[in-house]
Amino acid sequence: MSFSKAFKAMQLFKPFDATTIYRGCNEHVLYVQHALLPFASGNSNSNSNNNNNAAEEGELNEVWYCMLTTERLIICKRGADGKIVDRKQLSYEHIIQFKLKKNKRFKKSNLPAIKVYVSYTVGNNNGVDGGVVEIDDGKLSAPNTPSIKPSDDDKYPKVIFSFHDAEARDTMHMKMMEIIGKNKHQKAGSRTPSFSKSDNDEDSKDSGDLDAGSRSHSHCSNGNMHMHINCDLYETLAVILERQHTYNECVDMCGAVRAGGGASSDAQDGCLQQLFRFLEPAQTQAQQMTDIAHQKYVYKLSRADVKRVEAYYRSKADNAQIRRHRQQWFISTYVAAKLFSPYFPITGVNDELKWLWMQQLCRTSVHFIGDTAMNNRCIKLMDILMRKCFHCKYVKVLDTFFHEKDYQNLQILLYFLNNFVNLKTTHLEALPKFRFKQMMPLLVANRKRDESYTQLFIQLVHIAALRAQFKEADIYQCMMQYIACAELEHAVLMEDEIVNALIKMLQSVDKKLHKIWPENALYLQEIIQSESDENLALCKIRISLRLNPKLLHQTYPGLYDDLNALQCAEKKHVWPALVQFLKDKVEGFADGHVCQTSFDLQPQQQQRDDDECLLSDSERRHEEGDSILFSSLLMSALQDTDKAVGDRVDVTRNQMHRCPAGAGAAASPVKTAPVTTTAAKSPYRKFVSPSMTSTQVVNAFRSPSKTALAKKNRKHDGLSSSQWGFSNFVGQCFSFAHINQDAQLQATTTRNGGGGAGSHQVTPVGNGNDLQRRLQSYVTTLDKFKNKTRSLEQKISDLHQVLDTQNEKIVELKLENKMIKNVYLNNEVSNVQNGGASEYDEQMVNMKLVKNKQWKQWTHLEVVHWICALNNGQFAKYKQTLTVNMKLRNIAGKHFARIDKSDLTYFYGIVNFDDVCDLYQHIQQLLANSYAE
Repeated sequence: MSFSKAFKAMQLFKPFDATTIYRGCNEHVLYVQHALLPFASGNSNSNSNNNNNAAEEGELNEVWYCMLTTERLIICKRGADGKIVDRKQLSYEHIIQFKLKKNKRFKKSNLPAIKVYVSYTVGNNNGVDGGVVEIDDGKLSAPNTPSIKPSDDDKYPKVIFSFHDAEARDTMHMKMMEIIGKNKHQKAGSRTPSFSKSDNDEDSKDSGDLDAGSRSHSHCSNGNMHMHINCDLYETLAVILERQHTYNECVDMCGAVRAGGGASSDAQDGCLQQLFRFLEPAQTQAQQMTDIAHQKYVYKLSRADVKRVEAYYRSKADNAQIRRHRQQWFISTYVAAKLFSPYFPITGVNDELKWLWMQQLCRTSVHFIGDTAMNNRCIKLMDILMRKCFHCKYVKVLDTFFHEKDYQNLQILLYFLNNFVNLKTTHLEALPKFRFKQMMPLLVANRKRDESYTQLFIQLVHIAALRAQFKEADIYQCMMQYIACAELEHAVLMEDEIVNALIKMLQSVDKKLHKIWPENALYLQEIIQSESDENLALCKIRISLRLNPKLLHQTYPGLYDDLNALQCAEKKHVWPALVQFLKDKVEGFADGHVCQTSFDLQPQQQQRDDDECLLSDSERRHEEGDSILFSSLLMSALQDTDKAVGDRVDVTRNQMHRCPAGAGAAASPVKTAPVTTTAAKSPYRKFVSPSMTSTQVVNAFRSPSKTALAKKNRKHDGLSSSQWGFSNFVGQCFSFAHINQDAQLQATTTRNGGGGAGSHQVTPVGNGNDLQRRLQSYVTTLDKFKNKTRSLEQKISDLHQVLDTQNEKIVELKLENKMIKNVYLNNEVSNVQNGGASEYDEQMVNMKLVKNKQWKQWTHLEVVHWICALNNGQFAKYKQTLTVNMKLRNIAGKHFARIDKSDLTYFYGIVNFDDVCDLYQHIQQLLANSYAE
């Protein structure tokens, strides 16, 4: 059979599947060089610089990068932006022969080239019956096909690799001889195809002929050059493919940045090498690992290159440069982390640099809020840096103030806090601190790009360490700021997830409503008077009632004209919606509907509130700094109880006086039962009669009697006129007994209507047991405070004694210091008078005693001389100090037997610790030698 010219060269290559290459494979890439392959059709839109008319008709050349591995030839096509867009492979087993292409005259294109002859399965590739082309005695033949003449070499299946110059062709040919030669020898033995030269070839001497290929095979067969290649110097195919994938990902990220409108000149050029300017001093290494045209693309990094990589992670980046190009910095950092990961961990990175790396990542993540792919890359980069590069579990937070603008990306912030910050530390100053109120405008703006920000913020505030720092006042102010920024309507306020989460935080056990600042922030009357927007006022009132439903009917003597919330709203005359809302709430309480929703839905909570009213102060939970005793001494609880009892009696009497004769019968045909005011759970059910209409109950709330108002004023004036203190409490302890006796008295008021239509009986029951129990609690608490005071006084006395002892020691040391100073001054004066003669005189030293080391007979002079002579004068600098101190304290050689190391500092005056240790060792050696003799 004969092979048609329509046989496409591309069909000789098989598709390459990169997923089949695993990380631990031993296939190494030995050489990479670009070549021109005739894969493009005549009408294809290829790069004009790389297109040339090939010898084959209707074909154009394309630039492909040829990678010679230890097992196959892989060609890679590189796009205009640098991405590897296609790969194909050709196993060395299918290469029959390669040789230099002959240049022919009058050809439109005479580029230097290499011909590669390939064997293939005809039936599998082209659907033609036949077999595999084989080599037999220098002739190509195939089963069931006629023999092929040597002059028909142009009809054999081959691929022509063209090059721009002869030098590139010769280099590629030499590498092919080194790498493919041995494989060829193993496949076909020493038999090589031999074709006759063409008589028309005049350039065979320059370009090489068919004998060159034969010589190359013979050389490879005999020399076995492939065995001399050290594969340890080259990267494996798996590593090369990972780098190409990383580079492609880098280009995609740059394209995403450009599409988002935030691209700079670096990103607009694709993923050019200019992008790697942030990787100094490892910029060259990053280019080597990503640029397939680089000379060292297939080589592993040297030791010098690894040192540059380590220096990159140990260096402090330029913040000004990063601030202007944060997206490009992140892309280059992400690519570098994936490229340099085989050389991790990096030692010698201090805590400051680790923190700066994490801080820059959090700040950079602000630019891709809502981008899931970029957020995942940022999380992956954090993991690589912390777990592989720095090899640490937690990062030390050096800047605990987390500014809301730098940490807007809550997804990255949450991952960073939960994984790389030690939130369980006991050092509160090391925990991060947030301004949640200032976060609200950014939260509302970013939530438009990512709807998950609501849940992310809720997760953030529920972190235990941050929740403990989130004070009650900050929670309330944060909630108000969020309502204003989100422009929430009061009708849908309670459906908002963030509002509900913050309200639940305020209702939790560890939060106290009285700590909300300002103190009257929850008062409905204050909200009505201070707010200028009706919707915002309704939102605040809804929140206040959600936190404390009792505020609806609560009044404050001396404040807000003693009006309740509804009366205060009616007085304003500008907010009808607010007035209607409060009326609905009041009527709901009176008819029992609101009681069902506000109290019956939470019976356990209401029961807990009632039980806490009966508990003593010692049994309640109090925080450090709260006044347990004196807050109760102000009689706030007693005042509320007495006022409630008085109001119930007055309001009920007022209603009975207002009802005409027979009104009760007209309202209800059934005979009404007497109303008995008892300590019910709900404070609004204590004075409501079943026979009263809703209008009467509303009037009871809205229009209290003048008698009740006067009584409130009198009580308020009486309380405000006297200043309560501890002495008042001790002096008035017996007043509780009188209150108990008065509270146990029962008063019965009976009024008969016309014709005996109805009768009402009011029987107030005293709270004597409650007051007695509370009094006992006060006494017990007072005893505890007395015991604690006595304990503190004892501790203060002990501390005073210790302080006196220390003061005595200080005075003693001062006197000793002064005495030493005087002796030293006297010695200096005597030296001057004696003509500069020193107190220490060498002639006065008994050198015989020193030489014989008879230390027990030494005076302070011999001791000083012996010490100054040690170690070639190591202690000569202490000569004057030793002379003064030893003469002052009458220290002699006999005292060596009882000397301690600390004595050398306190009595000898040697302050350097190394000198103290050396001198002490010499003294012990002197004693040991003396005892041995």
